[in-house]
Amino acid sequence: MNPDLRKKTFVYLIVRIAIINFVAAFLFFMSSAPNLSKTFFLGTLIGVNLLFLFSLALLHRLQSVKIFLYSHFFFDVFLITALSFFDGGVVDSDLPLLFYLIILAAGVFFYDRGSVLVATVVSLFYISSFVLLLTEQIPVRDVTGALMNPAATQEMAFLTLFINLVLFYIASYVISNLGMAYLKKGEEFEVQRILLDDIFENVTFSLFVFDHQGLLSRWNSLGEIFAGKRLKLGLPYAQVLPDEITIAMKKVYQHHVENYGDDLKRGQQSFNVQISAIRKNDNDMGYMVLVHDITARKALEEKLMEMDKLAYLGTLGAGMAHELRNPLASLYGSIQLLDERPFNEKDRHLYGLILREAERLNKIVTDFLDFVKGEQVEKKAVPIKELIREVILMLSVLTEKEIRLTGEPLFVVGDRNLLIQTFNNLIWNAVEASETTEGPVEVDIRDENGECCVEVRDTGIGMDPGELNHIFTPFYSKKKKGAGLGLAIVKKNIMNMDGHIEVESHKKKGTVMRIFLPGARTEIQ
Repeated sequence: MNPDLRKKTFVYLIVRIAIINFVAAFLFFMSSAPNLSKTFFLGTLIGVNLLFLFSLALLHRLQSVKIFLYSHFFFDVFLITALSFFDGGVVDSDLPLLFYLIILAAGVFFYDRGSVLVATVVSLFYISSFVLLLTEQIPVRDVTGALMNPAATQEMAFLTLFINLVLFYIASYVISNLGMAYLKKGEEFEVQRILLDDIFENVTFSLFVFDHQGLLSRWNSLGEIFAGKRLKLGLPYAQVLPDEITIAMKKVYQHHVENYGDDLKRGQQSFNVQISAIRKNDNDMGYMVLVHDITARKALEEKLMEMDKLAYLGTLGAGMAHELRNPLASLYGSIQLLDERPFNEKDRHLYGLILREAERLNKIVTDFLDFVKGEQVEKKAVPIKELIREVILMLSVLTEKEIRLTGEPLFVVGDRNLLIQTFNNLIWNAVEASETTEGPVEVDIRDENGECCVEVRDTGIGMDPGELNHIFTPFYSKKKKGAGLGLAIVKKNIMNMDGHIEVESHKKKGTVMRIFLPGARTEIQ
């Protein structure tokens, strides 16, 4: 049985027994001397209370309440009819007024069909008792137990009969229509509630609603995830929201600010926060907090900014290629021609210095042009572990630092040349950063949710947060002879292959670079 219907039925039984007890007790005490009517009223009191207790016990075991309620309605009609024969008959007694309450109850529970059915049963009992009264088939008594003369009631009996029969059905019609209107309203309300619940759960942002006292009254599943704990009704906003939003909520709550909006960052995620006061007649009725995850949007904005920078540098690089490359080639060629002339030791040293600096300048220009040029990326499935093993083999000729390679033999979707350039830069940076420290450079390959993660870890000097914010900025370098383009090229290459990079570093503890690239299941030629 529906819990709400069970509760409604229980309330009906309580109200019903209270009314019957009141009526039967009132009739019982109307006469002080013992008589048949008084005995019947006492029997009624005992009987209906026993039936009430039995009904309560039966209610919790019922699967269907329909027959249970109809049996009570029909029993009550019979009981009122019987009582009226000990209260002067259905014409003179006021007890038939209780028939309207039974019709009302039927309309509340079963709407039009129930109220019409009970009104019909009431009419049949009323007509039957009227006929029995006038034909003197059953003796009629008053509350004192004295017999009454039916002839005294015949004058207005038929008019009373007609009026009551009409009113029974009018009451049935009114109650059924009111019940159907209430049902329709309830269904509309339920549809709106389901729709609201659906909106709450399917919006793509965390949603919290607080009452005028700042206590939690509603939230969605994303809100619970954002809060990071199990929520319950009545929690104050300071226990639900993080400190950054709590401060803003406090301003809205205490200073009656209508709307507030701002962006905040938690770890690697970015969020947009909107706080709105729900107002009516300039009074705050509650507060709504919306928290939207804008991490992807921020990442896209940063990527677009990077692309704008690259476009600008590309234009600048084209001019530099024309203005610097040709004079530099001439200068470099002329210096090499000088090698044919004899030098003393001092001049030979100066010559070597000039030649090395010319080579370094040429490398800077070449790296810069590599960084800004928009070369075509040829994406194929590349065995990343084999590729990195080749890179380590080439670098091991230049250093005695141990470089360890571990992990799974995965394939990635990328450009082989860009991958070689990328990991050559990263691994060599790790080697240079850990030259003065013990411990190897470690390269680990693993699968993370369909992406290939290549982690390059060193135990070098590390970086502080201020340095981390600039390591991918072109021409930013802490090395004495660094051009500051290596990591900028790395990031550009990874972005061109639809990947991303994460950096974790601590001063004097080392650095971890994590490169995420799209995974490939099989090799594609």
